Amino acid sequence: MNLVCKVTMASMLTVGCVMAQTNAATPAPAVVPVATTEATTVAAPDTTKADTVFVAMPSTATAPDTIFIASTEPQPMLTVATMQSNSYAVTKAETANVDSVRNGPKQTVMYGVHAGVGSIQFISDEDGNDMSGLSWNGGLVVSFPLNDYTASFEIEALLNYRLLNRVYEINGESAKNRIQQYTIEIPLLLKFAPMNSRFQFLFGPQMAVSVYDHLKIYNKGETVKSEDLLESSAREPIDWALVAGMGIVANPHVIFDFRFVVGISDMYSNLYVGDEYWSFTPIGLQMGVNLVF
Repeated sequence: MNLVCKVTMASMLTVGCVMAQTNAATPAPAVVPVATTEATTVAAPDTTKADTVFVAMPSTATAPDTIFIASTEPQPMLTVATMQSNSYAVTKAETANVDSVRNGPKQTVMYGVHAGVGSIQFISDEDGNDMSGLSWNGGLVVSFPLNDYTASFEIEALLNYRLLNRVYEINGESAKNRIQQYTIEIPLLLKFAPMNSRFQFLFGPQMAVSVYDHLKIYNKGETVKSEDLLESSAREPIDWALVAGMGIVANPHVIFDFRFVVGISDMYSNLYVGDEYWSFTPIGLQMGVNLVF
């Protein structure tokens, strides 16, 4: 009796033992070679020899993440999935990218300049004495983020110029009152922007320090009164206002805004023109632009 082993390489290594009954006149059967494929299969080893260790050797086509188990007992093959070299791993930078797309860019400290133009009205306590005109301003801006995306605090230092007129008639003759002002305005603004939005909303107080305030009165085209209101102490050195409005972010460096400004303190405490006491509440509408970096 002869023991013939036939090895077939198919999907896995297959090991089998075949017992063949032979005699002297019968030749042993030949081992038939079988073509191999890329996959590898292993049959259960002969368990009659307890001290034999069976190790399945990978072929060149075996996946690099397949683990082969060596054991004296027949065991099923175990495959452990591992991360492939081309697997996508989320990094901190990629997470920040996702947050930026979802919420917009993170806020940082920004510096820049502001310029604006608007209309201004002085609403008088006495009927008929209202004055109206234009205002221009420009200056520096600093913005500090209060959180990553939505809130910031902005401080501005602006030089503001106002020119106001009131045209009327006296005894059928044309007359005009004119006020020219230069002030240093310091708005302290809280800004709020919804996440991933181009709109901003702003609110806050504004302090104005007067540096020039001049009144002229014309009658029949001639100047009949010219007074420096700061020197005469008619003008308060500091007055206050409230600012509210909204902005539109054109790009990270250009922001347009629209503001409503209303005075909350007296500009003039001792201003008399003839026998009339003048007291005004300033109200203004402004359109401006911030260039920030």
